[in-house]
Amino acid sequence: MFDWFSKKLDEVFEGIDNIFKPHKPLDYESMTKLELEELGRLHGIELDRRKKKSTLIEEVKKVRGDT
Repeated sequence: MFDWFSKKLDEVFEGIDNIFKPHKPLDYESMTKLELEELGRLHGIELDRRKKKSTLIEEVKKVRGDT
């Protein structure tokens, strides 16, 4: 029983460590507009895919702090 509990604790702490790891720079240029839109949603913004890709990249970078 304690082995199971110990394994579950390890999983939880590993998940917490992943949350607080600094995000790595992304290659925005290789992403599609759909991928950029999805990334924007993950960070709480809605992107308009009718805009140019470079504009979408700027908006995502601003939100992620990659400017």
